Amino acid sequence: AIDPAEDNLPEDHFVPKIWTNPTSNDGTNVSISTTFKPDLIWWKSRGFSASHRLINSLNGYTKALKPDSTSAEIDYQANFGIPPSTVSNSGFQFNGDMDSYTRGGTMVAWCWRAGGAPSGAT
Repeated sequence: AIDPAEDNLPEDHFVPKIWTNPTSNDGTNVSISTTFKPDLIWWKSRGFSASHRLINSLNGYTKALKPDSTSAEIDYQANFGIPPSTVSNSGFQFNGDMDSYTRGGTMVAWCWRAGGAPSGAT
């Protein structure tokens, strides 16, 4: 439970982030900083008409959902371009732009910390 008396605040578990994508696919890295390793990242363009993307730690950040469509889970690399190259305790990074539909656009991501990798226990 979130308890300010235990220094366990909402921002320790959720953070929204805004950034601008590169204007070309020139290998420019995009780094998004957080204070925790996000277990769930949901992002979308703020100005272009492009599908939302949702990735998570359970699938190793390589599978994606498009929550604004009826598509099944898909391979991120094959369908959207470059997946996050790094997801770490301080945020995530993309190599180059994420897809050709959002070049130069402003993006927003909602990042959740859910407790880390699954334990395997059921």
